[in-house]
Amino acid sequence: MLSIAILMLAHGPATNTAYPATVSAIVAPTVYADDGPYEQAKAEAGTAFAADLEELAKWCHKSKAYRERNQIYELLLTVQPDHKNARKTLGYTFDRKTEEWVRKREYREPKRSKPSVTLEAVDKRKQVVEADVERRIAALEKHGDSLDPATKRAEVRAMLEYAPDHEGLHALIGNVRVPVEGGIDKWMGATAANAVLRGRELKTAREKGLTAAGRAQDDEAESQETGLGFVWAHTLRNDGMRVLTTGERSEAEQILSHVSMVWDYLPMVLGGSLEPGEDDAIYILTEDDAATKFRDNFALVSDDNREYWDVVRGTFLGTTTRMCLVGGSERARLDMAMRQTIGLYMWRVYGVSGKRGWLTEGIGLYLVHQAVGTRLSMTLNESEYEREDKDYARSLTRDNEDWLALAASMIEKDEAPNLSFVVGKNVGTMTPRDLILSFALAAYLIEGQGVDKTAEILRRVGGDPANGVEGEASAAVLSDVLGLTLPEVTPQLLRWLREAHGAGK
Repeated sequence: MLSIAILMLAHGPATNTAYPATVSAIVAPTVYADDGPYEQAKAEAGTAFAADLEELAKWCHKSKAYRERNQIYELLLTVQPDHKNARKTLGYTFDRKTEEWVRKREYREPKRSKPSVTLEAVDKRKQVVEADVERRIAALEKHGDSLDPATKRAEVRAMLEYAPDHEGLHALIGNVRVPVEGGIDKWMGATAANAVLRGRELKTAREKGLTAAGRAQDDEAESQETGLGFVWAHTLRNDGMRVLTTGERSEAEQILSHVSMVWDYLPMVLGGSLEPGEDDAIYILTEDDAATKFRDNFALVSDDNREYWDVVRGTFLGTTTRMCLVGGSERARLDMAMRQTIGLYMWRVYGVSGKRGWLTEGIGLYLVHQAVGTRLSMTLNESEYEREDKDYARSLTRDNEDWLALAASMIEKDEAPNLSFVVGKNVGTMTPRDLILSFALAAYLIEGQGVDKTAEILRRVGGDPANGVEGEASAAVLSDVLGLTLPEVTPQLLRWLREAHGAGK
């Protein structure tokens, strides 16, 4: 059966009187494999719609609303492409050679009608369109179970093109109305709506957390922290921890407040609970050569940990939760302090380590960027980049790059890596595209799915290493918690990126 899709952009908003001039821009035939109950109901709705349009066109002609009459005829042609009176009025002739309708060159759109008549025509048109929508909704409600979810969404979205604020249509696909900036409401999927509201909530929590972190107070270095071959310029403390630095006081205060905020913030986004230890401290070594003296002379640096000091800019001291930040810029040191704290939290609370690279990298990068606007601490496998990976790797180095837009573009171009491979990788094996997809997936979980589902994923994937309990496979956990097969997660992620963040096409 050949059914003409009647619900196209040509309908336009009900208050708009400007519509496309050519029927070729609005006719979109849809071919169905069979004549199912929904297709039959849809065809019946189309017949009723055409009859209403014919009556409205006659009224417009009688009322001398000729421009509005022609616009109704354009709409009628999306239902009945061979309607003779509509074709004749709109200046079309049938070319028997090409078997197509062709508009005459001399066709001119009629002059505008009187304002009062135009407004009445627009109101009548609105009533006709609303009646059509109601018939189509009734068809979907009665026979929609025979359609697969994707087809049903496509049908509803086609109708939303010309009835964008119809509550019944939005309800059919689970959309909700969310207030956005400027006092304007926006319709979006429930998961996208969650993201908008959740994003505001988390931003407020971060701001309150920084305020509640407490003013830094001067403190004294411990005996084991002195005599290491350099001088601590400042030693500070707040209610949560201590910071010792060879650099500026302002940097120490900033790191102290942000890390303290993260400890209170992480239970909100990841679930669980963990308090910093009473003897926790962060050591900031602004000069690269200070790291060697610190590593070789400080008793709390374990032997197992020493080998990493030549290749990392930040690390815990081994058996303790004290952290050392080495060299680089102030921005890089703050970024690293946040990443290390988030990584410690996921390990202590959920047993999630670098073996689950999509979680440690994706969540770590996402949360740090939300808190301080940087993504400077990452681990990439640079051994064998493909060309696309090199392009994406360059994007990762740009401060203002929108990684969510990158993820959407990557999926749209069919350049996204297979998600089942990504969630099975260790930290050291992840490529730029893996990082981007993991970052977007972390945003989707934290913003769109909420703390309960995020925490369940972390708990089940991490297991209980302290008691020898292995975590479950990431792919199986994701599918179970999200209620989607893994191949379905990526297109769902793309839809969410578009709705919640305006990313992609």
